[in-house]
Amino acid sequence: MKKVIFALGNPGRAHATQKHNAGQIVLSRIVRDLGLEMKAGKRGEFVKVKKEKWEEVLERKEFQYWKKLEPEFSDTYLVLSNSYMNLSGAPAKSWVEKRLEGNWENMFVVHDELDLPLGTVKMRGLKKTDMKLLSHNGVRNVCAAARGALHCRLRIGVGRGRPLAQLDSFAMNLIQCEHERCLLACLLFASSIPLDRIMTVTNTGKEKADAA
Repeated sequence: MKKVIFALGNPGRAHATQKHNAGQIVLSRIVRDLGLEMKAGKRGEFVKVKKEKWEEVLERKEFQYWKKLEPEFSDTYLVLSNSYMNLSGAPAKSWVEKRLEGNWENMFVVHDELDLPLGTVKMRGLKKTDMKLLSHNGVRNVCAAARGALHCRLRIGVGRGRPLAQLDSFAMNLIQCEHERCLLACLLFASSIPLDRIMTVTNTGKEKADAA
């Protein structure tokens, strides 16, 4: 089964370095790190990462301990949404219907999070009861499109302050320097490793594969 990693943001150069685009900034960095290039599509820029590519990433020194789990990878689409943040549900739903046969469990949303310190990376599962508690309009719109069926999201901390302030170079680098853990989260999401294990590793840092 294919998977989709979907980064929220706002389109256009004016928004490219704003806090709300932290998810797209990080995912773009991961695409470059993988040596791939995005291409334009009707529902946003995207690139297909074949399972062989994920297996190649697993050979990196920092990810060697995961080889013991013998994960089975899926072909995965990395997508930069081309809609405005508050309207993210429609393109997300289109990707799920066209590429995932309507299976929202294989959709993974990446977005900015004001309530986390700058540079912090956390993964969280979602339950239908979480809908009323969501403060992020983009995620709320995706959840509405999914009718509460969205299971997982990766939160990129940007800290509080001016909500739409341009990120200075220091802040931009701080967000991007966490891309190894973001890449690990994407790597694990593309594999057969259980969701609760993915969240544990992403939220706490590296975990030895033989610790469980």
